[in-house]
Amino acid sequence: MKKIGFVLIIAISLVTCKKKEGCTDITATNYDAEAEKDDNSCIYEEPEKGYEVPVTYTFKDSDGNSTVNYSGQTDRLDMLAEMTTLMQTGNTSGTTVDAQVLKNMFANTGGHFTASNLNSSTKQLENKCFSLDQDLFKSFMDSLAVASQSQTAGSDGIAGVVSNGTKNYLASSQGVEYTQLIEKGLMGAVLY
Repeated sequence: MKKIGFVLIIAISLVTCKKKEGCTDITATNYDAEAEKDDNSCIYEEPEKGYEVPVTYTFKDSDGNSTVNYSGQTDRLDMLAEMTTLMQTGNTSGTTVDAQVLKNMFANTGGHFTASNLNSSTKQLENKCFSLDQDLFKSFMDSLAVASQSQTAGSDGIAGVVSNGTKNYLASSQGVEYTQLIEKGLMGAVLY
């Protein structure tokens, strides 16, 4: 009888001492706050997948007419990038930037882009720019070209290339950096 009682006591103590199993990871969807031992049953939400950029898309106005062309917007961004690259050549003293080339790129005439698809594109920056601002941007291009002709280092009151020690910038005699003015101005006037 003593043996049976002893075995019964051990069996009861094993049952009552067993730790509750379950998912112990608080980041899991099936987390069990009462679980003392992880049983590898945790379930996790799948992370959100990144989005895919479409090759093309269409926005329609209230009449059902398409209002945006993805490839057209891409062409305009690429055109602005090439214009910026050309303007930045003026950051090297003695390198003159041609205002007419910039204006032709602005209007997408004359085939001045290095990417042939941009030269054949029907898109341009000028006609997407507010009409009253078109001449303003052209005057900035003229001013950039004039500043790029300077053979003197730029300083207060003198147009030319200004260095901050690691980079060079073409600036007007008042310190206006036309490359930034044109690039960022067109981002707002055309692309925004």
